[in-house]
Amino acid sequence: MGDVGNFDISGKPCALIFRFDGDIEKLLNDAARRCADDKIVLLIRYDDKYLDMLVPAYVNALVRKREGSMKANTIEKETLLFIAHTLNIREAIERAGMKRGTCILFSNDEETAKDFASVEKLVITKEISISLDFDSSKYVADLGTGD
Repeated sequence: MGDVGNFDISGKPCALIFRFDGDIEKLLNDAARRCADDKIVLLIRYDDKYLDMLVPAYVNALVRKREGSMKANTIEKETLLFIAHTLNIREAIERAGMKRGTCILFSNDEETAKDFASVEKLVITKEISISLDFDSSKYVADLGTGD
């Protein structure tokens, strides 16, 4: 993917689509433990419109972190705010947070995503490799959240 601003996002981001009917709190807690400064695991409910927003939302969160203007305390939550088009984390979770049924696991690192899915025994129904072309990346930082 390359360098966007001062961020190296050269990993292989991906989205894994899966069905889930288990303990949501446990899965979310396990995902949170997997997250590190350079690897994220974000679980959201499935919606086609969210797939198109994953990378721009993630890059937007990186920009906000760099500028010190994050509304949330983690990159994952900041990404969720952008996807849900709100500045309120409770609303973001209600709108786009994971629910039972079909879900999306997004990670900025394909290996991390697949390892998490394997450990959690998630049955993946679709795998989507994500890329960000340079021509559109220059507009990402201009995208904002709003109701």
